[in-house]
Amino acid sequence: MPDGAKIKELCDQLMFRRIFKTFRMAIHPRKMTLAFLAVLAIGLIGWLMDLSGLQVDRWPDTLLVPDTGKEVGMFRQLYGIIASQVHVGFFALAKLDIPAFIRSVISSLEALGCAFNTHPLWSSIFFALMLVVLSLAGGGICRLAALQFAEGERPGLMDCIRFAFRRFWHLFLSPVAPLALVILIGVFVFVGGLFGNIKYVGEILLGLGMPLVLLFGAFMALLILGTLAGFGLFFPAVAYEDTDCFIAVNNGFRYVFVRPWLTGFYYLLAGVYGMVTYYFVRIVAFGMLWTSYKFLQLGVFGGNAKLLDLWPEPTFVSLVGQFRAEDLQSLPATMIVGRFLIYVCCLAVLGLLVAFCLSFYFTANTIIYALLRKAVDGTAIEKVEREKAQTPTPSTPPQQPANQETGTTQTSQGT
Repeated sequence: MPDGAKIKELCDQLMFRRIFKTFRMAIHPRKMTLAFLAVLAIGLIGWLMDLSGLQVDRWPDTLLVPDTGKEVGMFRQLYGIIASQVHVGFFALAKLDIPAFIRSVISSLEALGCAFNTHPLWSSIFFALMLVVLSLAGGGICRLAALQFAEGERPGLMDCIRFAFRRFWHLFLSPVAPLALVILIGVFVFVGGLFGNIKYVGEILLGLGMPLVLLFGAFMALLILGTLAGFGLFFPAVAYEDTDCFIAVNNGFRYVFVRPWLTGFYYLLAGVYGMVTYYFVRIVAFGMLWTSYKFLQLGVFGGNAKLLDLWPEPTFVSLVGQFRAEDLQSLPATMIVGRFLIYVCCLAVLGLLVAFCLSFYFTANTIIYALLRKAVDGTAIEKVEREKAQTPTPSTPPQQPANQETGTTQTSQGT
């Protein structure tokens, strides 16, 4: 067999070329609508929770903290740090600077850890509500992507939303259940450690129980590793199988541990492809804002001073522009209203960019789940579980005795 035919056969077996359908599927209007609604809901939740006035007085010196002003709440602080780190990470990947990319990921995790250490209650409530929103939006996007990828079907937006609400608790609990099990096992280890405080006997009990403790530790490590590696497969499993969280977690863990190299290859390919498409979408968004600004600049007289007060010039790094609250002090009320409306429009463009990232993430994971399911279980990609229709069986009316002479049904005659 020629080398070209062997390469083509290998590509067909790995099926990785199907991952390149992600961009075309991710920009589907229904998926983008669900993702944008999720971004809007998370932003609204963060804005409302910022009314509490909580903020971190001092972030770690290793973090790149943007200058967001003094009166900024927790959500805006955390968003500013993570957004800057994500931006640094994307540019690092574009330059193939892997150490810089790893540092950006570590800095983002460090910011999350600092937020939990400083205000654990606020952080727990916010991320729980965030998971609620992502469960609904992600479940709907994954269901739509599964039907589109498997059967070429494009169900309605409300059908996907109804599916997400019907399977909400399984979507919500699928990433929570493994971590809850880790905590439960950790409690048992903690209780076992309390026996070590017994005088003279405690150290012997700890020594005797150490094999069991190490076994628990290994199980917890596998749970954490499986959750981190298979987290993206939980929602697609619910969407494809129309099942509960336990089967979703089982499938996610099983596919990752059975085919780890294939899983890593799929995610690496999807990550590189996602980075390229992200830059393409960001260039389009920047081009839209920049050309709009430049043509407005031609029409606004007065040395461009009024337009600068209304709309700071957007850049590729800062699509929204440098809107500062202190700039409003010297502006009249009409300028403040106009500036606010322009700011909202720019935020909408940025929200669409973030929505594309969400849509791409859930769509790519759905495709990867289908490919891994085919590789591990041999299940056809076209197979998507449907909701069992509960249609009541119509009751058959009792038959009237037939007239033997005419062969017709006998009916009662009125007198």
